Amino acid sequence: METPKSPQLTIYEKSLIAIARKLPPERVEQLVDFARFLQTLSEKRESNDDLISEFNTAEMLADDEEWDAQFSDSLGALDQLANEALAEHRAGKTLPLDPDQL
Repeated sequence: METPKSPQLTIYEKSLIAIARKLPPERVEQLVDFARFLQTLSEKRESNDDLISEFNTAEMLADDEEWDAQFSDSLGALDQLANEALAEHRAGKTLPLDPDQL
């Protein structure tokens, strides 16, 4: 019967074991508690990231619909403003934009 191979430890795992072996027992307990805290925090962050991603997608779609509705009512006015701006530019009534003067 063949004995199962144990998984190879990473350098981080080896470092943690070396640190834990040098600590008094109450500090090892704190180290384990902290590691569990970090694990829980990481798991919660991942689930929150998923929720935030879903919320942001839904929120952006709703926001896009709202902007579309607002702009659809004013497309004629926007076209008129754009045509006026082009006419002024063609007539030489505009100046180049100088970012240093903003």
